[in-house]
Formats: sequence, structure tokens, C-alpha cells
Amino acid sequence: MSSTDDQAAAGFFAEYLLPLKRANERRGVHYFTTGADKAKDSYWEPIASRNGGIRSLNAAACDGAALIKQLGDYWTERNQVQLTRLFPALETLRQGASKPAGDDQQAVLTDFIYPLH
Repeated sequence: MSSTDDQAAAGFFAEYLLPLKRANERRGVHYFTTGADKAKDSYWEPIASRNGGIRSLNAAACDGAALIKQLGDYWTERNQVQLTRLFPALETLRQGASKPAGDDQQAVLTDFIYPLH
């Protein structure tokens, strides 16, 4: 990953994810709660679908673009307006990460790649 990619990822985090996190905290929205919900007597819920909401991509469409599109479609179906706003930035970030490194960029290798004799 180049420094440009690092900057794009840092910008995505600062401009999209942190504001979304803060907005969700203000509204009391939590995607992955870690503590017990004292308002619930039980966490038992009936099964919603046979696959539990899991989706699949066929082998021909198993790239980053297809995955992000499917994620965007899922958020749209669930009316997750805050998350659908991430879609264009995610696609831009993916396109930047999928560009091949230029010839002028030398990969930094650590000592750990060399076999020990």
C-alpha cells in the first residue's frame, strides 16, 4: 500500500467513519454491542431466513467491485441511509487500492521474509 493509499484510507476514516460513529452514539445505535442488554429477558429470536442473511457471489463476480456493490445493495434494502452514504467513498478507496504499484515504488522487505539456515 502506498502513502497515497494510506492517506485515502485515513481520509475515509476521518471523514466518514468517525462522524458516523459519533452520530450513531448520539442516537444510541450500536451494530455490535459487547455488553448485556438489561432491557432484554432473553436473546432468543426466531430464525429470519434459511441462510441467516448470508449472501454469495459467484466465482466470476468475486472481486472487490462486486462485493462493494452487493454491500451497497444490502444497505439500501435495509434502508441504512447512514451506511449507504459510505458507498461512493468505499468504491473510490477500492479503486485506489486496486491500482498496481508503479515501477518507481520499491516494496519494503523485512528481515522476516528470508529463510533461516
